[in-house]
Amino acid sequence: MGKKWYLPQNYQVADSGFEDGRMIEYGVESFTELLETTFLGESARIYHGNGLDETTGKDIKCVVQNLTSSSITQDHIRQILAPIGTLKLGTYVRFRNTIYLVTEYVDNNQVYEKANMLHCNYEMKWRNRFGNIVYRWIWRQDSTRFSSGESANVELVTGNVRNEILMPKDHETIYLHRDQRLIMDDYDAAQIYDPLVYKITKENRILSVQGNNSMFSFIIAEDSFDPSTDNRELMIADYYKDAVIFSLDIISPSINIPNEIGLGETLQIQVDAKIDGVQVNDGIDYMSSNKHVLRVDEDGLVTALSEGNASIVVEFHDKRINFAVNVVATPIVSGNTCSITYLGAPQIKIGGVAKTFNAEFYGADGNSIILDASWSIIDEHGNIPEYITIVSQDSSQIVLKCEDNIHLVGKYFYLQLTDITILTNDVVRVDIISLT
Repeated sequence: MGKKWYLPQNYQVADSGFEDGRMIEYGVESFTELLETTFLGESARIYHGNGLDETTGKDIKCVVQNLTSSSITQDHIRQILAPIGTLKLGTYVRFRNTIYLVTEYVDNNQVYEKANMLHCNYEMKWRNRFGNIVYRWIWRQDSTRFSSGESANVELVTGNVRNEILMPKDHETIYLHRDQRLIMDDYDAAQIYDPLVYKITKENRILSVQGNNSMFSFIIAEDSFDPSTDNRELMIADYYKDAVIFSLDIISPSINIPNEIGLGETLQIQVDAKIDGVQVNDGIDYMSSNKHVLRVDEDGLVTALSEGNASIVVEFHDKRINFAVNVVATPIVSGNTCSITYLGAPQIKIGGVAKTFNAEFYGADGNSIILDASWSIIDEHGNIPEYITIVSQDSSQIVLKCEDNIHLVGKYFYLQLTDITILTNDVVRVDIISLT
């Protein structure tokens, strides 16, 4: 009987040495290392959801490659490879001083994610519903259709000049609508000839949808330039049509004389903001010229932090009003005083070393008394510092810790003590130092 060489045998199975999902983790780590340490990883900047708003921009390392050999018809398409969780449908990518737009679904192989993107070829501008100018980079392509025929032995060619534009869904593009007019032309040529104007004739708001992210497609047809409504210099159609009127007035406090408040006191700003005569409460911004002296929140509540002078600025679209506020020592009506005491210098070390600050209150006769204390902490910018942890606090003391971060050395924050009636207070600056 012959050998049964054709029967199944026990062959060796290759073993990578990784267990379960560790192989994928290794792949992710290797791809990240490749981006950071080799010439394949290049720098780019991505933007999600608000055009090229630099406050939302993020620097990344990635690989950008052609899908096909470069040609006149294909050179605008690129594929981007990036760490998983980096890209979204509608993401803008600034790469080598060129703006690209992720227009197709983002996919991944559990090691990295990839997506196709188009080279944006025009920055479109329009006025939004509030009259503000909006800028968005778009992908624009000619979708003109031609037809031909003969009449009386003469060949006729007719056409409908149309373009398709792609852009991501965001809080501004969602308001673009049918019949909206747009100037889209070379700037220098538009100063010599009438600019090319287009009108949106068809909307497709579900061209691509992935999660909460969408791509919008609009068909635009050629329209006529109207100098009575269109701004040639700004390249914005209907700029002078239905102009929005904003108004802003300060009801309280008075802006004609310097306002004076005591240390630790508050002041509520009351405004009258209107759009086309209709009162609104949104879109009002409040700022302090000196956050060490005055802090102002998003609702216009001003808090005096230290003695000195500062200005409060109120902005509403193109309207801006500022007024002066002087912070003076709070009158001690009750005759009480307070102070913050501590061991050593007013310093705190990084690395979670606890620092105790004590509250001491004194009556008009100088004797120690007991009052309900209120503690507050702000950094040098007038914000609550996230790197400081309150271990415990009560009416007599507060215990603080600072996170272990060498970059915090040299920074400082303010610790303020007041009684619940805000009739007496004390403020101390606390410097952050190293462990050694």
